[in-house]
Amino acid sequence: MEDQTGRVLLPPLVRVSYARLNPAGAYILENGQSLYLWLGREIPSEFLMDVFGVATLDEVDSGMVRVLCLSVFSLSLPLSLSP
Repeated sequence: MEDQTGRVLLPPLVRVSYARLNPAGAYILENGQSLYLWLGREIPSEFLMDVFGVATLDEVDSGMVRVLCLSVFSLSLPLSLSP
């Protein structure tokens, strides 16, 4: 979202806690130096296939440092920055 001056408004920061993560979700976590992609154990296989080209979470290469460059609109799941 943008405000009247054209600045991008981000959602409020939320302290990360395992209890706040949806087991069917995917989250980008950052600490100012590194980015992490957290994938829940119940994440839909359609999402895994669209993003990683695999059918199960066990097939995702945890050492991967790059993902496919896709348009957000081509994914079958909506992505949200909201907590």
